[in-house]
Amino acid sequence: MTTPIPEPVGGWREGADSPAGTQSDDIGSLAQALDRLDEELAAAQRALESGQMVNLTGLDPRMERLCAAVLDARPSARSLLPQLGRLISRLDGLETLLRLRHQAARCLAEASVPSGEDHASALKRANRAYGKTPSDG
Repeated sequence: MTTPIPEPVGGWREGADSPAGTQSDDIGSLAQALDRLDEELAAAQRALESGQMVNLTGLDPRMERLCAAVLDARPSARSLLPQLGRLISRLDGLETLLRLRHQAARCLAEASVPSGEDHASALKRANRAYGKTPSDG
């Protein structure tokens, strides 16, 4: 099962050149967008930890738009530094989990298939290593 990172709803308008409204509204909307993204990344991290696959498609452009909006809101965006720090920590944690999963998959792929074991049996063994049954993915 693949868990996608959902697109945010409401608040700061992603994809807009800059958030609309007053500067304090802009900072508030950006803060909400950062909090939502942090919650989504936390959900992705939990999904990875439980052995699910996570679809991070579109994460880079979203991060780029949020970071550009924060830069455009300077100097009042200083209040967003704690949230940005949490996002960086969350992304670092996701990177670590993804690297570990990739390394485990590579080790399984490189491991020689014992004599007499067919491809289907090797695939079942690999799925068990990820804590999934063959029907899960």
